[in-house]
Amino acid sequence: MGRAVKSYLVAIPMVIAVSATALADSPAGLWILESGKASVRISPCPQGFCGSLAGLKKPLDKLGKPKLDTHNPDPALRKRRLVGLTLFRGLRATRANEWQARVYLPFDGRIYDAVLKLDGSTMRVQGCVGPFCRSKRFFRAGTKSKKS
Repeated sequence: MGRAVKSYLVAIPMVIAVSATALADSPAGLWILESGKASVRISPCPQGFCGSLAGLKKPLDKLGKPKLDTHNPDPALRKRRLVGLTLFRGLRATRANEWQARVYLPFDGRIYDAVLKLDGSTMRVQGCVGPFCRSKRFFRAGTKSKKS
């Protein structure tokens, strides 16, 4: 096989990856959980895009103190405030309007592989462990949710 053909074959996956990113809507912005209980801000970071917990409907515990990352498996991290905590890391486009990421869920202290699918002002986040999957729907801040 000639050198030009080999170079072409090596370049195909890179072109596909760049094309997926170019066709994808940006996940950047403020997203509100469908229930209204939380919001996440997604912004560029060194790993692509990252998402942090921007706010909670009830940010304080029963004692009136900010909620903490109490379920974290690392005892040294259990005193971190939930608001401001990075939840999504390494968001990268896999195809048009579809993104993959690692997601930290503070309610159980575990990290999951997740897929985010964008459809206009709606974002569906799905994470799976084996055959068991769970998804949540978010709406871009400033847009009407389907509940209203």
